[in-house]
Amino acid sequence: MRGDHVVVDRGPYRHHAVDRGDGTVVHFAGPGKPKTAASIRIDSFEDFIGEGGTATVREYGQRLDPEESVRRAEALVGITGYDLLTNNCEHLASSCVAGVPESRQVERSSAFGVVIVVTYGAGVVSVEVLAGAGHVAGLSGPGVMSALSTTGRLVNGGAVEGLYLLGLIPAGLAVTAVFMVTRDKQHLTEEERRANVVARRAAVCAAVATGILEVFLLSAVGKTKGLSGPGISSGLATIGGISNKGGMVGGASVLVATPALVAALSGWLGYKASMWWQFRPQMPALAA
Repeated sequence: MRGDHVVVDRGPYRHHAVDRGDGTVVHFAGPGKPKTAASIRIDSFEDFIGEGGTATVREYGQRLDPEESVRRAEALVGITGYDLLTNNCEHLASSCVAGVPESRQVERSSAFGVVIVVTYGAGVVSVEVLAGAGHVAGLSGPGVMSALSTTGRLVNGGAVEGLYLLGLIPAGLAVTAVFMVTRDKQHLTEEERRANVVARRAAVCAAVATGILEVFLLSAVGKTKGLSGPGISSGLATIGGISNKGGMVGGASVLVATPALVAALSGWLGYKASMWWQFRPQMPALAA
C-alpha cells in the first residue's frame, strides 16, 4: 500500500524501498557496482522485486502518515551518497516511513562480528593472561594455576573465581552486543519489543548459567574430581583434550570463550522463539 516500507529477500541481503502505491517504489539503486554510484530513484515494483521475487511489508508500532512517507521519499529522489553502514536502502526506507534511519541488517551483522571477535579474542587473551599473570610464569600446570589464583584474588577468590572472571569479561561484551541490537525502540511493533525483552533476558541468563555449569563440569570431568588444585588441573586438561585444544591452557580457553558464544546464541534463539510463539497458528476452538 502507499507509504509502506517494502522488503524483498535477495538471498545474502534484503533490499528495501518505499511503496508509492501506483506500481512504483522509491529506493536506492544503481547500475551494478560500485554501490557508491547508486542514487535514490523511482522504479517499477516489478524491477524492485526482480524475477520470481516476493515483497513483504515491514510493520511498525509507530510510523509517519503514509502521505508524509511518500513525500519524504520523493523529495530525496536523485540524491546519491550511498554508504553500506550509514546510508543504505534500509536507512532510506525506515527514515521515510518511521522517521528513524536504521538498518537492522547492519546492526545484526555488526553484533555478530563483535561476538566472533570477542569469542576468538577471549581464547587468545586468556593464553596471555595465563602465561604472565601468576607468580609462576609460563604455561606449565603450576603457571596456569598460579595465574588463575592471582586473577581470582581480584574478587577475593581462588582459581575457580579467576577462571569465572576471565570468562565473565567476554560474556559481558557479547551480552552488550545483544542489548545494542535488541534495545527498546518506540517505533517497533509490540511483538518485536516483547521479543527483544526475551532476547536480552535470555542472553544474561545464559551467560551466568553457562559460567556456573562450567564450574560443575570442571569439577566432574577430570581424573581427579572436585575443585581442589589437582581437580581443577585435571578438569582443564580433560576439557582441553576433548576440544582438541590441548592441555590445561586449551581447556581454560574453551571455558573462557564459551559463555560469550552461548549468550549471543541464546539471545538470538530467544528472539526467534518469542516471535514464533506470538505468531503461532491458533488451534480452532472445540465446539461445546
